[in-house]
Amino acid sequence: MNAVSVPTIDLTLDDSDDGSKVSDGPSTTRLPGLGLSKVRKDMSSPLKQSTQEDSLAPKRKYEALDDDNTTVKRPSPEQEVITVSDDERGMHNLRDEDKEIFLKNAFRSLQSNSTILQRKLTRREQEVADAEKKLLLHKRTSPGNEGQMSKTQHILVEEAEISLKRLKTKRNHTKQKLDEVKGRMYDFSERWNSFVAEREEKIKQEAGKALVKKRQELLSQKELIAHMAREGSLSEYTYKSMAEELDQKLNELNAQGETTVKHPSSSPEPQKHIDPFTKSLDTAKELLAKNTSRTEMTKRTLYQQLDVIRNYRDHFQRGRECNVSMRNASRDAAEILFQNGVKMPLVYDTLQDYGIRFRTHGITSVDRRAQYYKSLEVARELVRNSNRHFAIKVRIADSLNVLLDLRQSIDAGFPPKPAFKLEVGRSCVELQEQGLKMEKLYENIRKYGIVTSRSELDFLQKYQKSEEPLSIPDEEPINYPMIEQQRSQFTGTDDLQIANLYSADDKEHIRALLENIKQDEDEIEGETLTPEQLTVNLLRHQRVGLQWLLNVEKSKKRGGILADDMGLGKTVQAIALMLANRSKDAACKTNLIVAPVSVLRSWQGEIETKIKQSAGFTCYIYGGGGGNKISRWRALSHYDAILVSYQTLAIEFKKHWPVNLGEAGKDLPPIPQIKALNSLKTLNEYWSPFFCNESDFYRVILDEGQNIKNKNTKAAKACCTISSTYRWVLSGTPIQNNMNELYSLIRFLRIPPYHREERFNADIGRPLNYKSTDYDSEDRKRTMKKVRILLKAIMLRRSKTDKIDGEPILELPAKEVEVEEAQLEGQELEFYSDLEQKNQKLAKRILERKAKGNYSSVLTLLLRLRQACCHPELVIAGEKKAEGTRVANGKSFEDDWLRLYRRIRMMTNEQHETVSKSMDMMICFWCMEQLEPESTCVLSGCGHLLCDACVEPFTDEASGASNALTTEKGILRLPCKKCQNRTMETEIVSYKLYDQVVNQSFTEQMLYAEFKSEMERQKMRAGKSYVPDLNKLEPSTKMRQCMDVIKKVLDKSDTEKILVFSQFTTFFDLFQHFLARDLDVPFLKYTGVMNAQHRSEVINRFYSEKDKRVLLISMKAGNSGLTLTCANHVVIVDPFWNPYVEEQAQDRCHRISQTKEVHVHKLFIKNSVEDRIAELQKRKKELVDAAMDASHKESINRLGAREIGFLFGLNTLQ
Repeated sequence: MNAVSVPTIDLTLDDSDDGSKVSDGPSTTRLPGLGLSKVRKDMSSPLKQSTQEDSLAPKRKYEALDDDNTTVKRPSPEQEVITVSDDERGMHNLRDEDKEIFLKNAFRSLQSNSTILQRKLTRREQEVADAEKKLLLHKRTSPGNEGQMSKTQHILVEEAEISLKRLKTKRNHTKQKLDEVKGRMYDFSERWNSFVAEREEKIKQEAGKALVKKRQELLSQKELIAHMAREGSLSEYTYKSMAEELDQKLNELNAQGETTVKHPSSSPEPQKHIDPFTKSLDTAKELLAKNTSRTEMTKRTLYQQLDVIRNYRDHFQRGRECNVSMRNASRDAAEILFQNGVKMPLVYDTLQDYGIRFRTHGITSVDRRAQYYKSLEVARELVRNSNRHFAIKVRIADSLNVLLDLRQSIDAGFPPKPAFKLEVGRSCVELQEQGLKMEKLYENIRKYGIVTSRSELDFLQKYQKSEEPLSIPDEEPINYPMIEQQRSQFTGTDDLQIANLYSADDKEHIRALLENIKQDEDEIEGETLTPEQLTVNLLRHQRVGLQWLLNVEKSKKRGGILADDMGLGKTVQAIALMLANRSKDAACKTNLIVAPVSVLRSWQGEIETKIKQSAGFTCYIYGGGGGNKISRWRALSHYDAILVSYQTLAIEFKKHWPVNLGEAGKDLPPIPQIKALNSLKTLNEYWSPFFCNESDFYRVILDEGQNIKNKNTKAAKACCTISSTYRWVLSGTPIQNNMNELYSLIRFLRIPPYHREERFNADIGRPLNYKSTDYDSEDRKRTMKKVRILLKAIMLRRSKTDKIDGEPILELPAKEVEVEEAQLEGQELEFYSDLEQKNQKLAKRILERKAKGNYSSVLTLLLRLRQACCHPELVIAGEKKAEGTRVANGKSFEDDWLRLYRRIRMMTNEQHETVSKSMDMMICFWCMEQLEPESTCVLSGCGHLLCDACVEPFTDEASGASNALTTEKGILRLPCKKCQNRTMETEIVSYKLYDQVVNQSFTEQMLYAEFKSEMERQKMRAGKSYVPDLNKLEPSTKMRQCMDVIKKVLDKSDTEKILVFSQFTTFFDLFQHFLARDLDVPFLKYTGVMNAQHRSEVINRFYSEKDKRVLLISMKAGNSGLTLTCANHVVIVDPFWNPYVEEQAQDRCHRISQTKEVHVHKLFIKNSVEDRIAELQKRKKELVDAAMDASHKESINRLGAREIGFLFGLNTLQ
């Protein structure tokens, strides 16, 4: 047992404050276990309990050092400091563990105060120095007037002298207090050293007893194996190896005993290198010895097999021929062990590399021999088809033949000799210099002690010329598997299972990542101060986040992922970072912020309101405000921040791409070099200010960074190509579907070695994304561990439920949810009852048929019931609209109707499946509003749905997308916003036509009959479109509920504002009439059909105009991405079966910067479909919360057959 070495106290002050290190002197060696967090009051409880029991014990003194003019006062618990005057008698009564806690906490408190004083002293010294300079400046006289000062100068000099005197007094006072604290620290160090000496003496005594006991156990074991050897239970080889091991342990015990007596504080000798192959065999032997289920005879047999494998490996590494019988014996031994449950992946892989061919399937995870030969075959084919000179092809073929001879000789039992190793090394270097990248093959060759790089080869050849011996003596087996040991250290496991072989550069990069993880663990708990240029104070978790961001920018990574939950303030942390680490180089000062179009103005508003004008921080929206664009980098670089959308940047990249290279971004290297790219451009081509040779940004920030998850999009390639010093990704969901999305972010961040796609796929992509025999569950577990390590190194993520020092990181005002219930009466009840009975019968009949398209038909019936709860007029208007829905645009049967009919018939099964899934969700992908089948369109190129009103804005925006194309006839092919598949602008079809063709199986004759009927209906409807007469309508029960809530809020307060959420924009069309007529309340409306600028104007007016206290807001358009904390009342007009939609709507005002209590008013109509929706909400939320799986949240938008029947009142949920 080794004595515990406890360091003594070093009184060097560590000038750190809440995690930031601004040290003027050497670093501190702290007491064991001291971190950087503040001392809590209860941490000194052992001593406090002791002193409280004795009423005569003097009270503890406390000292706060925040004010230089105050020497002693009672501080808050967080500032408590324990001084040397604590009761000595209490110390004697404590146990050793409590003494250690007391001494640590006391020293820690003093050290905290000394840090504060050290910082103050440094500041005081600087102030004195500045005052002295100022005094000298005032004393200077102008030329020709030496020795004379004006009256003004005399006054200035006197004031400067008084100021200097005052500052010196403050400095001396601070220095005196610092010296007092250092004196106390010295006293505590003496007490600590005394305590350590006493404890070490006890430990030495206990260690001596333990050594004696351990020595007796080893001697007993030695006698036991000697007895077993005499009986023949152990082979001579096994007995010798075990005896040598026991002797080694005895010698180590003897040395340890001497060290304990003579040099208790000396460090242990460095450990010997452990051969992973030998360790695996020894571990297997130890496990077999402990096993109680096998007989002694079986154990002896397995021990012998282990010895056979060990002898074969040693024989091969000594360069001796391994004949057929030896290879077969080793193969049989390995297979016997494997069949008996002895798993040694490294051993079996090594045997395969040393010429053993196994017959048992699964003994090795990968057939390396087959991979070796396959690599050579592929290389030959590539060289054969290349345009290299014939002489070069011959040289490459000769080198490949050498590598082939190597493997064939090994398979025949002939290990490579030194001369042949040198020849193989030359061939490897030759192949690499000819551009043949076969890294796995070269790594495999290195396992035989063969060099594969030019530098190693040159050294080896020089070594041979000096006639130094290269042969390895028999007593010293070659120690090849260093790569395995390093990989084991990286994964943090002890199983030594080898999955990947790393190059030296890759290992260095991975080691740097691991070092950064340790740095984060030490510093992430620290906080930094809010930058003075901010107009607001950062919350504590935001200060911690800012400290992490600054630490990363100081490290080699220079960027990462901030993945905090929505609402925790990623934007303000990024703004604080831009201020806290602002560029000092005027030529490279610009921050580039890439974000979705919808949030660019939000970023601009945040920058303008969160940064003081005195900071002089300028920003500019590129392409915003009518398409304003700057054509030259010089003009762009004058701004501190440039805001640009992903779409605009992608278009710039596409336009800037050299014409000679063809398709933009094809075969983009992991780290694109802008200058190399631009060398292929001509002067008359378009030069984007983002991608010129001199375009060098200080920092690039990708907001909603998941927008580049597809590495093949122009936006992803454009972001990756941008040149900058620092690179950041802000995203609450950096990975949404699979691990391949992570690669695009890492490529943008330029995190080596995983910014190379082949390396990322080898280590992470393939093991996780492909379920094949090559990657078993253990492979995936190890890969996930790598992913966690990688993300730990580059990502900071906090949720709203996280805590700091036991306190939640986000404390919001209370949220009160009130359910407002009402019942339908009179004509409204009669209308609803008749509709429900009719729709129940129809739904039952449709559900029993189970035919195509039934699901959308049932949802339409359900939609009518929900509309009836809001106002009967919504049902009438919806049905009138359905009657007036056109099957197809155009009056030509051949050119319009039949053309679209045939286009639908050509859609693929995958596209039809997309239509079906989209109808399940009943959400327009463009405006996120509730779809109504009668006003729904289908993108025939992919199957996604959008409402009629969104076709025009979709076409306008998609036509400007970087991946939009134009046919020879000038017809646009528009990319879908959701999947990027293209649809011709003339092939967006109505869902009514799609339903007739796919679900109702219309023939061309049936379609022609429908065409004739439609033409007649259009003549009859001409000038007769349905418009409700608002003057004859009365507000519904639901509307009266909503107006009652609004009236109560307005009567109670003159300032509180209200958000009114509904699924139906048609509800707002009616409700706004009654709101103005009956309450005379000014209001605003926010829906999905508005463009981005109109939406932004509505939100700005709601914040700025005091009389606009009601905002009618569509549930889908406004339930996410908005901050509306100026309101503190939320009205949910109509419930939806997905409860998370409502929760997101409530979060618009219940988030950071909300200062008032939030009231949520949920309106329900009793004894209606809304009752059943509420029950379904509860059930779905329980299921998702129980599963704790975010993937379920998306699936709950869909209703199953039983759930639909329940909503119609046809059955229960059970």
